Amino acid sequence: MRFWEIKNEPDLLNFPLDTYRKILAAATTAIHQVEPTARVMNGGFVTINDNSIQVEPDYVEKFLRRTGKNEYDILALHLHQPFPQFRSMLIQFRRMMRDTGVEKPFFMNETALHSMPGIHTEFEQAEVLWKKLLFSWKESAIGYVWHNLRNSPETSQEGHFGIMTQDLQPKPVYAAYYTLINHFTGAKFIKSLRDEKDGVFYLFRHPDGGWESGKGEPRAAQKTKITELLALSDEQLQQKLSELSEKMHGEGDVLERIPMENGEQRIKPHP
Repeated sequence: MRFWEIKNEPDLLNFPLDTYRKILAAATTAIHQVEPTARVMNGGFVTINDNSIQVEPDYVEKFLRRTGKNEYDILALHLHQPFPQFRSMLIQFRRMMRDTGVEKPFFMNETALHSMPGIHTEFEQAEVLWKKLLFSWKESAIGYVWHNLRNSPETSQEGHFGIMTQDLQPKPVYAAYYTLINHFTGAKFIKSLRDEKDGVFYLFRHPDGGWESGKGEPRAAQKTKITELLALSDEQLQQKLSELSEKMHGEGDVLERIPMENGEQRIKPHP
């Protein structure tokens, strides 16, 4: 096992900082004794600056200042807020790291948005994945994990985080994830760009020097495709995701209906 997360969301779940630091340090020492190459993370922090829900004020900043560099390997974050709050928190977190002299990689190892009816739509959820993942990448996160694969039976917000419904039908966020994987796997963030209306865009380059690895299409077509996706406004992005989620059949499907066979549904990976 390569990554270890010690406990879960200690800033929220009643772990006073000094108590949690002792747990983390002991776990890190024990794991490294057995597997020196393992990477140990703190339990992901759920907020950076909302003292109203933290077990004690300024939890994250005090963690950064007090925790020794050998007591963990990676910083973990669980930021499920809408994108504006998420962006603000991540910028503040990166500033805290600089101010405290912490030079550790950080991992968005549980970061999403629910699609609870009446609060967030499924298209908002898809848009947030696109924005959060690319912004995290731009800020040098070493990875991004969406919570969760499938909606759960719970009727609360917790039951609506999946990229698929409970009966395994793809939601718009599935299309967003599929598109990100196909266009950005192996890419490198180059720089941020702004237009005359203060829109923000991120420029990435593929390892082969182009925009896309290519699947039999001319390079110009691939460049046009990825530029289009990078330049979408919020309204256009929702429309594009809607089109993708409705495309269920045909060669090169982005999404497929999952048939029921003998009472079972099975997901077949794309080639």
